[in-house]
Amino acid sequence: MFNRIESIDLTENTIAQLNGKVLRLNQRYFNNNELLQNELSDWLKIKYIPSGCDNINYVATHEYMHLLTQEEIDNPTSIINKICNVAKKEDIISINSKKDRYEFVSDLLAANKVSWFKNKTVKKLLKVIIKSN
Repeated sequence: MFNRIESIDLTENTIAQLNGKVLRLNQRYFNNNELLQNELSDWLKIKYIPSGCDNINYVATHEYMHLLTQEEIDNPTSIINKICNVAKKEDIISINSKKDRYEFVSDLLAANKVSWFKNKTVKKLLKVIIKSN
């Protein structure tokens, strides 16, 4: 899936990001677990990330979901975009998920706690991802 994984210095509050098919990890955070945990805890307090997602598993899953879904979301007529159009505002689970469809889908799929209604959307998205990969 990933062409490469890079460990580089990114902007101060960026822990990891996907750039095409290159996963870029901010070496400051991945070389210092305490710094990473403090940043994730701060994000959780301001609801920037979904509830219960102040851990490295969330970061890895979130970035991986970007990789699995970015091409589908790039296509305006994709099934994922249709699911996003139908999803109600109750599906917004973090401040980050309000940015765009890429963040919405990745946060929804990376969250470890979702309501019954959100779980229906997660299942629909997962069916599309499994079918397309």
